[in-house]
Parts: sequence; structure tokens; C-alpha cells
Amino acid sequence: MRTSCLALALVLAGCSIIGTRSVAQYGAEKCTTSVFPAAADTLTVAGAIAFATYASLEMQDVDHIAIPVATGVVVIWGISAIVGYSRATTCKRARIREGLAY
Repeated sequence: MRTSCLALALVLAGCSIIGTRSVAQYGAEKCTTSVFPAAADTLTVAGAIAFATYASLEMQDVDHIAIPVATGVVVIWGISAIVGYSRATTCKRARIREGLAY
């Protein structure tokens, strides 16, 4: 179970960093305006926080490796979410400046 959860987490790692395109690299026509990847990262962060809280309160007989792992997930996916929201916002502003719909 732990291995499959870790594998799923690694597959979904950093949706915003991988799944969004910046204005600087792709231009206003091809950049990403959707915040869906950033929202997915935000949900991952919320789940990791909930899991770490549960692990620290209810799992006394566990070695608590879950808490450092959850903290790492929060940091990595949190940064990814910030990047995703920033790219989408910058793209929307650039598209508005150039008169393009988003």
C-alpha cells in the first residue's frame, strides 16, 4: 500500500511546474491560463497536511516517517502550486494586454 501511494505521488509530482507554460517561454498566445494544475497541487498539499495531522495524533505505534514525508510533499507541491498560480495570472494579464481572449 505504501509503495503504491508513493508511486502515485511521484507520478503527480508538481503538476503546475510540469503542466503549465509561462509567458516568457511560450508567449501570450500559447501560455497557460488554466489554474487547474495549481488547484491539483493545492489539493495535494491539503491532503498531506491532513494526513500528517492524522498521523501525529492517531498513529502512536508508527515510526512517524509519514510526518517528514508529508512535510516534504507540502513544500514541493506548495512551491509548484505557487508557480502554477503565478504563471496563469501572468498569462492572463499578458493576454489582456495583447487583446486576446482567455
